[in-house]
Amino acid sequence: MEVWPDCWPAFELMSYVRTQWRTSMSGPSGLDYGVVLQLMEKRGLTVDEQLSLLDDIRVMELAALDEMHKKF
Repeated sequence: MEVWPDCWPAFELMSYVRTQWRTSMSGPSGLDYGVVLQLMEKRGLTVDEQLSLLDDIRVMELAALDEMHKKF
């Protein structure tokens, strides 16, 4: 798998939080943003960097949820 350099920060963050899904009786419902935000703060990211990464993470989160909720 190839990750473009400009997408690497979001890919790396998503990799770190890949086990931090909120779940309900119907399965995963979204990422735990408390964990996502805490990790970004610990990494020393600026507010602008955090907001940019959150936009990217939300796109990845929605794509992952679509895949997880597909019926086979």
